[in-house]
Amino acid sequence: MPLTETDSLPHFRAGERSREAGQETKLLHFIYGQPHLDEIRGHSQKVLDLMNRFEEGYYMMTVGAPKGRIVTDLIDEIKPKTMIELGCYMGYSAILFGDAVRRNGGEPEPGIANMLIELAGLRDFVRVIVGRSDVSLDRLYRRGEVSKIELMFLDHYKPTYLTDLKLCEHHGMIVPGSVLAADNVLYPGNPPYLEYVRSSVEQKREAAKGGPMKGYNVERTSQRQVNSHMPEGDTPAFEVIGNPNLVYQSVLQQPEGEWSPDVWGGRSRYRAGSLKSINLFTYDNCFWNVPRFHGKVNLLPHVLKCDLRDALWFNHSSVTVEPKRVWRAWIEGLFDQAISTSDRISYMYPKATGVGPHFHKQTARYGPRPRLRDIRDRTLHSFSTLTMPVENYGVWKAKPVRFTYETDADDHVSPHLSLFFTTSDNPRGEGRAAINIKSGDKSDSRLVFWLARKFENFQNEQLRELKPGFHRLEGTMEQAPNGLALDYIRGNLFYRETGRLLPHDIPGPDNDILDELIPLLDGAVDNDSVIYIYGSHFNHGNGIHNIHMNQGSPRKWKSDNGIYQDGGILLDFGDHWKGVFIGFASQAVHTDAEGQPTPPHGYLTWNELLNPEIPGDQRKRRDVHDRTVSISEALIRHHGADPTAKPDMITLTNRADAPVVLNGWSIRNHKGDNEYLPDGTVLRRRRRQSFQLHNCALSDEGGTITLLNEQGLKVDGVRYTATQSSPGHVVSF
Repeated sequence: MPLTETDSLPHFRAGERSREAGQETKLLHFIYGQPHLDEIRGHSQKVLDLMNRFEEGYYMMTVGAPKGRIVTDLIDEIKPKTMIELGCYMGYSAILFGDAVRRNGGEPEPGIANMLIELAGLRDFVRVIVGRSDVSLDRLYRRGEVSKIELMFLDHYKPTYLTDLKLCEHHGMIVPGSVLAADNVLYPGNPPYLEYVRSSVEQKREAAKGGPMKGYNVERTSQRQVNSHMPEGDTPAFEVIGNPNLVYQSVLQQPEGEWSPDVWGGRSRYRAGSLKSINLFTYDNCFWNVPRFHGKVNLLPHVLKCDLRDALWFNHSSVTVEPKRVWRAWIEGLFDQAISTSDRISYMYPKATGVGPHFHKQTARYGPRPRLRDIRDRTLHSFSTLTMPVENYGVWKAKPVRFTYETDADDHVSPHLSLFFTTSDNPRGEGRAAINIKSGDKSDSRLVFWLARKFENFQNEQLRELKPGFHRLEGTMEQAPNGLALDYIRGNLFYRETGRLLPHDIPGPDNDILDELIPLLDGAVDNDSVIYIYGSHFNHGNGIHNIHMNQGSPRKWKSDNGIYQDGGILLDFGDHWKGVFIGFASQAVHTDAEGQPTPPHGYLTWNELLNPEIPGDQRKRRDVHDRTVSISEALIRHHGADPTAKPDMITLTNRADAPVVLNGWSIRNHKGDNEYLPDGTVLRRRRRQSFQLHNCALSDEGGTITLLNEQGLKVDGVRYTATQSSPGHVVSF
C-alpha cells in the first residue's frame, strides 16, 4: 500500500529554504526586476530558469524539473492537441508543459500565474481556469471543448484525484490512448486512488453496487492532508460511479534527484527520490518506454496491476513467472520476489531496503512465492490494458465452407446456425462460428436483423490487407473510433430503421431469421467469398461466438455490455461487400460509455423502435420522433495549414410534417469533437438546412458523423470514406 504518515509535510531546519508569506509576490518582483527583461519575454525556458533560481532561497510548491521532465517526455511522445493539468500554483508547470505542447503541434495564484505565462509567450497555448476541478471538467466536457483526455496531470487536492477520474470515466473522456500522470501517490500518499486504478473489473463492479461516492474517500490519509485547501465537510459536485469496466496499467516512476534525506529532516531511512513519485497510467496497448535513468533502477513498481488472463501469471507447480504475453522489467536486483494472490492482482515488493517495510502483506491469503525472472532490459513493455466484458474479441478472416442450422423442432430454446470456415493454421481443418438465431430473453425471443447490401464505407481495404486467421482486437487501438472493431451505435454501420424484427423459425416465406441467413450464406459459399467474422474467440478450439450486438443488454446479460465489441459478419464478394448485423429485440437503442442502456430505466428498445405494430400515437418517447431528422449531406474541405479556410458543413433534413426544435442538439465527429447547433434553431417541416462546423472538423481520411439530441442520444449517423471526401465535394447520404 502507498506510504502514509500522520505528519505528511517536511520539517525544515533553521537556515533552510524560507516559506515566509508573500513569497509569490517576491517571485514576481524578482523576475520582472531583471535588467534584460526584453530578452526573457517570450522565452519559456528563461522564465523557468529564473523561477528555479528563486526557489533556491524560497520554498515553492512547484512541480520541479525532475518530475516535470517525466511529463514533458510524455508530451514529446504523445504529442497531445490538448493537455489538462489539475492544480495550479505559480504557473511553473503550466509554462513547462505548455511549452512542450507548443513544441509538439499553497493557494492558487491565478493572477501571478497568468502574468508569468504571458511573459513566457504562452498566452495562446495555456488557459488558466479558476474554480473547482470537477465543475471545470464537467463544464469543458458539456461545452464540447474537451471530449477526451489525451494527457492529464493531477497535482491538486489529493482526495479529488479519484472523484475527478471517475467523473472523466462517466463522461467517456478516458479512451484508448489516454495517459494520466498523478503526483504524490506515495508520499504524502493517495491510497484510494492507487487502489482504484489497480483494482480488477470484478472488484470495481462489486464496489459500484454500493452506488456513487457520497463524499471524498480519505481513508489512511493524514488529517493535515484532508484539511488542506478544502473546507471541512466539502463534498464532490457530482455523484458518479465511473466506469468499472476499465483496467489501467500502472507504473510508478521515481523522479531522480528531487529530494535528499537532509531536506526531509534527516529521515535517512528513505532513499533519495523515493518519497515523491509519479504514477503513470496508460489506457492503451502500445509499447510504453520508461525513461532510461542512470545508475540504480528508478522504477518503484511495488504493485504491478495486470489481468492474469492476458498478461503476467504464476505457474505454481514449477514456481516460475511465465510471460503469457509480453512483460519485461528492468530490475537489476532491486526486486527479487513476488507473491500471487487469489484475487487476480500480482504484488511485487523490494528486498529489505529503506522502503521495504511499507510494502508487505497486503492480503491474508498468499500463494506460493516464486522467484521473479531477472530480465536485464531497460525498457518496460506494457501489455494490453483495455479489458472489455467480451473476452478475446476480434475478427476472423476466412473462407466459408458450409453451414448447418437448427430449426424450431431441433432446438426450441437456444438454437444456433453453425458456419464452418477454413483456418489459417490448418488448410484441411475447419473453424466454427456459432451464430445465435434466437434470443434467450423469454419476454421477447426475436432477433433484429440488418443487412447492408452495399457495405462500402468501412475500413474495407484495411481488412483486405489482413492475413487469414483470427486477429485479436480487444485492448488494441483498433477497438476505438475509426478502428476495425464494430459498434452498432457509435460506428454508424447501417441505417437503424432498416432493421427487421424476426423470430427464429415459423411457417411461411421471408418471415424469420433463417429465411434471411440461408440464401445469404449459400451465396457466400458458392461465390468463394472472403468473410470477416466478428466476435469472441473460443477459449478452446477453432471457433468464435458472440456474433451479435454486445451492448445495451438488460438484466442478467448486463455484465457482457461494452462498447466497440459488437459481433457481425462482413462478406467480400470481390466487386462488392455486404454486412450482416444481428441484435436482440430487448436490447437498448442507446447506450452510455460503458455500453449499458441509457437511461438506466425505461430505455428505448429495438422492439419499440422498429415494431410496425406499435401505432405512431403510442410512441411517446421523444427520441422516437427525433428520428425524422437525418444527415443528408456533408461538405468536407481539406484545411491543411490554412487557418482562413472555410469550415466544413453538414445538411440536416426534416422528413416529418411538423417542425423540430434543435435546442441543445449537436454534431459529433469520429474523434468525439462536438458542434452544438445554434439555440433557437427550428428545422421546418419537409425542409433542409445547412450548418457550419467550426469546432467539429470532418476528417478527409474518412470517418463518422453523428447527430445527437439534447439528451445526448443518437438521432442519426453516417459514415464516409477518404475517396468520397475529395476537396470541395459534397457527400450525399
